[in-house]
Amino acid sequence: MVAVLAWACSGTGEDHTQQAAEQSASPSTSSGPVAPLAATGSPSTSASSTPSASASKSPSASPSREKHRPGDPCEPGDVVVTPDLGGSAYSSGEKPEFSYTLVNTGKYTCPYDVGKLELRITSGSDHIWSSTDCARGSARKKLKRGVPYSRTITWNRTRSNSKCHHTDQKARPGTYVVKLRGNHIKAHSQVFHLK
Repeated sequence: MVAVLAWACSGTGEDHTQQAAEQSASPSTSSGPVAPLAATGSPSTSASSTPSASASKSPSASPSREKHRPGDPCEPGDVVVTPDLGGSAYSSGEKPEFSYTLVNTGKYTCPYDVGKLELRITSGSDHIWSSTDCARGSARKKLKRGVPYSRTITWNRTRSNSKCHHTDQKARPGTYVVKLRGNHIKAHSQVFHLK
């Protein structure tokens, strides 16, 4: 009995000793602080790089105005108007004549509505006559580059009105003002007298 106990005790001691030896030989995962990992290379430049050029570009400019093409209506700034508003006095029975000349300074021949140019005669605030009273439709003329176009209008000294009511009322002797005006042109005026 004593021998059996001694053998049992001696066998158990060897197991503990062997286990202790194995534990000391294998590295412990909790035996101390874990050393930081070494850097694997320089930091990525993508995170610190400046914004791309495409992102910093300003919005593209608005498309430029479409260029004038042959056959398009004349540009207002391309037509130069030169008036000739007649004399300063007209004797009894003489009919005043008013004219103007248009010159196209653009690159191409273009249509221009001369009917939009108005000759108006007034006496103070009184409307006497206008070339656009009762005018119908358009009066488009093709203006060639650099070729003058002239128009002369003769006034029969009769009053007119925008409602196109027929009248034979004659303008009385006195002082009048004739004015040439239209869109995009400088107005021109002339004082004259009817005798």
